[in-house]
Amino acid sequence: MIIRIFSEFLTDKVFNLESGSALAGVIEFFIYDSVKIFILLSAVIFFISVIRSFLPPEKIRSILSRKNKYAGNIMAALLGIITPFCSCSAIPHF
Repeated sequence: MIIRIFSEFLTDKVFNLESGSALAGVIEFFIYDSVKIFILLSAVIFFISVIRSFLPPEKIRSILSRKNKYAGNIMAALLGIITPFCSCSAIPHF
């Protein structure tokens, strides 16, 4: 809600665009989604950084290798889904 009000304020007051025009809608959408994705990625990066400080990659590797090959691959894929850190996954979210 606050992000929506902020993006509307920028398009109406700062950029002096006519409310309801196509250009104002595009810029408002870009600002709204950019801020939203920045907040989302910041939160994900923070929580993953905390987890990585307590679980080093060697520990995760040993946990995943204890299971059979298929269960370890499925667990690794699920872990990769919830931790997007490259442009390959961040751009489609946007």
